[in-house]
Amino acid sequence: MIRRKIKLLYFAQASFVGGTLRQLYCLCQKLNQQQFAPTVICSSAPYVDRYADTLKQLGIRVIRLTIKGKFDLKQIVKFFKFLRQERFDILHVHLSEPFDSTPVFLAAKMAGVPVILTSERLMCDHPNVNKRRYSPYIKKWLCQFVIDQTIAVSYAVKDCLITRLNISPEVITVI
Repeated sequence: MIRRKIKLLYFAQASFVGGTLRQLYCLCQKLNQQQFAPTVICSSAPYVDRYADTLKQLGIRVIRLTIKGKFDLKQIVKFFKFLRQERFDILHVHLSEPFDSTPVFLAAKMAGVPVILTSERLMCDHPNVNKRRYSPYIKKWLCQFVIDQTIAVSYAVKDCLITRLNISPEVITVI
């Protein structure tokens, strides 16, 4: 019996190559392409061109799409249509602040993506976390109803997600 490959979509919108994109590259490099059919959506920023080329050399399908915030409706609709057409099994969001990707998560849920993952890298006392404008209750809602699993890069990040953002420990895995 031939099993179909699991369609995996990585979403990374960094406009420069830093830790987030390097981590994603390492994941793609080690990914079993006999079992998974990976696609990476990355920013169309010119600083990411060489990064996108290195992913392609690994045999990874790369789509260049930039969503410039919550109100970039044209790109959000384009992303939603892409998700519906491709019928991915898993969406894994790789951003420095994945919880700021509310439109991405909602588009994936509405498009019927069965599993939605996110990775959290920032500590709660990081300056960017304090700039977040919306309530931790929205993040908690996202985790409970939209995001199936959150990957924390350390126990300190996990503790932050639990204590400062009220996210249930059951949806957090530390790697």
